Amino acid sequence: DDQLFRPRDRAEARRRLGLPPDKKLVLYVGRLEKEKGVVDLLDAWHGLFKTRSDMELILVGDGTARAEAERRSAEPAHGGGIRLVGAKPLAEIPDWLAACDVLTLPSWNEGTPNVVLEALASGRRVVASRVGGIPDLLDPDGSGDTTLGRLVPAHAPAALAAALVQAAEE
Repeated sequence: DDQLFRPRDRAEARRRLGLPPDKKLVLYVGRLEKEKGVVDLLDAWHGLFKTRSDMELILVGDGTARAEAERRSAEPAHGGGIRLVGAKPLAEIPDWLAACDVLTLPSWNEGTPNVVLEALASGRRVVASRVGGIPDLLDPDGSGDTTLGRLVPAHAPAALAAALVQAAEE
């Protein structure tokens, strides 16, 4: 839906959502489930946040891994680097996408996920697992071009952390 998902002003979206204007924001939108790579993302974030306190992870969604995410977000090592906002209606997702620097989807198995299409339509870079139809979206010619984002292996928190930092800086 190009009426909902289109490039929008990042600073304005952050102001509306009460998000910090000066941090690099990584966004996950979807079910908070182990097979969606959420625990891998939390593992990646644990290592990443030790050296990059200028970054914040925002989790939009709900699911069985929420308790794990809540526990990890309360750990001092994260220092407030994880924000859980719960499930949101579709009409609010464009603001979250506009506010972020990069969307991540570290899923173990996917088809062609709408959230990746929505992020790309919103002008946001994506870091996602090299599974299902995701490579066709982020690297359609197989050249390794990182213009749209970065692909990482599933189940690879260290690779995910490195790609998130690279994508947020580009």
